[in-house]
Amino acid sequence: MLHNYLVTSIRYLRRHKAFAWINLIGLATGLCLSFFAFLFVRFEFSYDSFNKNIDRTYRVVTDVKTPNGTVFESTWGPLAAAIQRSCPEVQQATHFFLDYIIVQKDVANFREEKIAYADSSLFSVFTLPLIRGNAKKVLLAPGDIVLSETAARRYFGTSDPLGQILLINGKGQGHVTGVMKDIPFNSHFRVDLLVSKATLGESWMHNWNRFFFYTYVVLPEDYDPA
Repeated sequence: MLHNYLVTSIRYLRRHKAFAWINLIGLATGLCLSFFAFLFVRFEFSYDSFNKNIDRTYRVVTDVKTPNGTVFESTWGPLAAAIQRSCPEVQQATHFFLDYIIVQKDVANFREEKIAYADSSLFSVFTLPLIRGNAKKVLLAPGDIVLSETAARRYFGTSDPLGQILLINGKGQGHVTGVMKDIPFNSHFRVDLLVSKATLGESWMHNWNRFFFYTYVVLPEDYDPA
């Protein structure tokens, strides 16, 4: 029975080649589009899933009342520390400031990099595994830098990057204190360099007028964020 069906189908396809090719191409195109649509949707729903505390991590936003109803996703520099001091139910708090800088290893090796000014608390909120360095010590002093694997290879090849010096914006020295795994593409922020926020100076940490930092908190399980 199956053999007869197969023979009949082959004869039909031979007699109606144009019609058969149109249907085959349509079927293949439909399957491909469905497959890529599935991959796209799965990727979009997987954002930040690499973070262990994703279900308990919240971003604090600044709700500014204006005629346009403006809402700032960023917050003030001192807010993260103030929340940690004032709210015992907050298990972890961190913040970072996204920026661009010119990073230079030598005259011929330089480029503009998207960076985040942060401190060691970033590693307690977000799952950013370090390959080299101590997560509690890598971003302490002004100029301390943590490179992604990709950035480490870009500037130092196969050499050990720890302790190496990079020139920042043509004048400041950056000291490589750690190397982290590349931040996944399905992350709401992605940088190749983390720079110690101490590099910005104390005035940034105590200024309640600058909306530059993105602030995050981790709450206990089953805790009502409201």
